[in-house]
Amino acid sequence: MRQISLEVVANFPTSLSYCRGCGLIFKDSGVGDEVNKEILHEYPEALRDEYVRLSGWIREISALYSGSLSITIIDAASLPGLYKAVRHRFRKYPAFIVDKKHVLSGWDRKRLGEILDARLRRISP
Repeated sequence: MRQISLEVVANFPTSLSYCRGCGLIFKDSGVGDEVNKEILHEYPEALRDEYVRLSGWIREISALYSGSLSITIIDAASLPGLYKAVRHRFRKYPAFIVDKKHVLSGWDRKRLGEILDARLRRISP
């Protein structure tokens, strides 16, 4: 069975995990988690809350569509994030791109589920 592609474009707080070398150094030294928590607390509360909310959604979607969904996370502030916003013409985040053509921008969880379910029905034998 073919997997559904889900790209999630959103504003994500930067952490040490973005830099492999830095992340490995801090992890090996045993301070990686504390430094990442400190970095996260430097961001505005609204961005942290959005990050926690979106992380929960992604975990739930991943569990619900286990094995049927390939999820890619894209930081809106990155070049790929900018490209996706221009290419798919969205300005609100988070944005969800299903199979590179169905785009949902914003927090409409019900609509996202409908799009994923419709795509799953189309590709199922």
